[in-house]
Amino acid sequence: MLIDFRGMAIGNGVTVPAIQLQFFPQMAYNSSTAPSVVSKETYDEMTRAMAKLKMYLEECTQTSKAARRSWSTLPDICVKAWLTYASTMIMPIVDAGYNK
Repeated sequence: MLIDFRGMAIGNGVTVPAIQLQFFPQMAYNSSTAPSVVSKETYDEMTRAMAKLKMYLEECTQTSKAARRSWSTLPDICVKAWLTYASTMIMPIVDAGYNK
């Protein structure tokens, strides 16, 4: 049997979002170890969106840990952070045909 193995991830890849996610646009466009999955134009858009996303993530981490444990109690700023993350970092990659 042939298994088309292309990669593997182990564990929680996002442990400090405000720091880690600022490198997301670069990794999507020019990781130096894998092909680009977004265009230069999309990379520029992702990079411009990062300042606002980082601010939201930093504000979110200042809220109660207990409140962040469930979607039903998630503070508004955290919802805003994750929706911004999805729309500005994840959806451009999905729209390019990856992670479907």
